[in-house]
Order: sequence, then structure tokens, then C-alpha cells
Amino acid sequence: MARPSAAWLVQRYESLAQLSMEMLEAARQGRWDELTGLEGMRSILVSELSQDSNPGEMPVEISSRVAELIRKILEADAETTALAGSW
Repeated sequence: MARPSAAWLVQRYESLAQLSMEMLEAARQGRWDELTGLEGMRSILVSELSQDSNPGEMPVEISSRVAELIRKILEADAETTALAGSW
């Protein structure tokens, strides 16, 4: 299997971050059905990343962007989990 490109990896993490922010907004507004649907979409991206996320060495600016996106995702997930826990 060919390695995914750095651009592919960044695009997937950007999509994952966007879905995470949408999930957070749904949780903030108590739209739990929407949150569940978004989680399903996000699971597909996570699965793709877990199967294909070894692009080899990447330029520092790309790895820095991916690290920034992962931090954003984790922050949104933590708040979403806290809000869901109160539900």
C-alpha cells in the first residue's frame, strides 16, 4: 500500500478538527441527535487515519500543523465529553 501524502494527512486532520468543533457546538446547544450523527461521520475519518496515517517523514511545518490540529481536536473532545456527561 502506498503511503498517504502529507497533504492527504493534513486534510483528514482538518476535517476531523472541523467535525470535532461541530460536535462541540451541538453539545453546547443540547442537540444530542446531531452530535451522534457527527460522531458517526468522525469515526469514519478516524478509521481512515488509523489505517493509512504513516506518511513517513514530513516537513516540520506539516508535522507542526498536524500537531496543532490534534491539540484542537483533543480540546474540543474534552469539552464535548464534559457536556455530554452532564446530559
